[in-house]
Amino acid sequence: MKRSTENWITGALAVAFLTYVAARAWLLPITHDEGSTILNHVPRLVFDTLAFKKEANPNNHILNTLGIKILLGVFPGHQFVARLPVLIGCAFYLWASLAICRRVSEQWWVRLFGLVVLIGNPFLAEFFGLARGYGLAAGLMMMALYRAWQFVENNHARTLRAAFIFAGLAVYANFTLLIFFAPFSFLLFWAAWQQNRTWATFWPTTRPAFYTFGIYILLWITPLKSLSKDGELIHWEQLPSDFETIRLLIRSSTHGHPYLGDDTTLTLSWAVLVAMLAGCVLAVWQWRRQNWQFAKDPKVFLAAVFFGAVITNLVNVHLLHKAQLNARLSLFFYPLFALLLTSMAAWTWQRFGKRTWIFLAPILLITLINNVRCMNLRDAFEWWFDSSTFAILDKMKEIQIAEGRTEPYTFDGNWAQMNSFMVHAIEFPQGYRKTVASVSWHPDRTPLPGPDFFFAINEGEVNALGDAYQVVYKPPVGFLLRKK
Repeated sequence: MKRSTENWITGALAVAFLTYVAARAWLLPITHDEGSTILNHVPRLVFDTLAFKKEANPNNHILNTLGIKILLGVFPGHQFVARLPVLIGCAFYLWASLAICRRVSEQWWVRLFGLVVLIGNPFLAEFFGLARGYGLAAGLMMMALYRAWQFVENNHARTLRAAFIFAGLAVYANFTLLIFFAPFSFLLFWAAWQQNRTWATFWPTTRPAFYTFGIYILLWITPLKSLSKDGELIHWEQLPSDFETIRLLIRSSTHGHPYLGDDTTLTLSWAVLVAMLAGCVLAVWQWRRQNWQFAKDPKVFLAAVFFGAVITNLVNVHLLHKAQLNARLSLFFYPLFALLLTSMAAWTWQRFGKRTWIFLAPILLITLINNVRCMNLRDAFEWWFDSSTFAILDKMKEIQIAEGRTEPYTFDGNWAQMNSFMVHAIEFPQGYRKTVASVSWHPDRTPLPGPDFFFAINEGEVNALGDAYQVVYKPPVGFLLRKK
């Protein structure tokens, strides 16, 4: 295939992906955790955010919080504005993915396969359109990997420094990526030593990167000390095994659809584990063929970073006794795993040619089916309950206009949804302030009668309010009740 045709296809895929993510960022109401960031962390001073002075919480993703703070200080409050930082991360991710895929193989089908796999995880796509640090961190991590690939090829000091700048920013976007930063730094300095075997050449090449590395470490000391005291790092969502991390990620990535029956998640999880082991063997074999030199095949470097991150995580769990990663946090392994699959495709195509389709076809088919099934502009997988926020607020506004009422209604609802309502009804100038009043967050509790309207997430909450309320509207999720 001509490069111009290939560029058109890959460009169209990238534009379609970015358009879909941007549409979700515009249309979806603010979710619970996004609301927590906007309400609790964004109002604080910059120094408080950088140093975790007032609240050391792993849900406060520093770079994302600062980005939202700046943009909401410049533009009117809107869900799309709050999500612009992570959309920038999406653009970084796409750009780096395209750049790496152009270099990964001489066979265009392998390059296309790589791009499809890299952007083909619906769970990752969701976080490119939500105001959380995960998508921003993934984009910066991919930029770091691309710059590292460039350095392995050109051995330039500026390229090496750029790789460390992006890697450090990825950690600032989400501190979970320390699991990536540690092996990435070690392996990249090792690659630099392989290409500069004397101090006279090694130090000038690595000096800017060492300075960058050192500055990041100094900046992270204070927030990490504060964060280490947070109980969530040890007790949050303890999992029974390391395999459970893979299983949870697969379930979230497929949105729980039973493509292969009831054992879909388990079957795909074992397939991923087998692919990881096969990729490890193949990467070591390729590395040995290259006389253990990263520069002769940067794909080996990418594979080494992936397995280094896996090993670092195992050490973190079993030696430092931290909790296993849940689906959201293990999501950072997906781009690294997708790059491993792409490298495996390149290596096998080089040796077996078109027979590699035995490997490529099932992955492409599952990826295509899964994306079609999971695609939507309504809700987020983990925060599905927030999808009715706009519908409920619009319905209440419609009732208010029909009644000719000028006073706002009092309102309450399920604790998990109140962040969304607080942001859209109180924080953002979206036309609901004259409709809804007295919106405040509260912990999980039995619904209490009193407010004019109540938004119940399930029939149990409806029944708990008894005869004092009646259902006046049933959106796709939940029930809007009005006091009789």
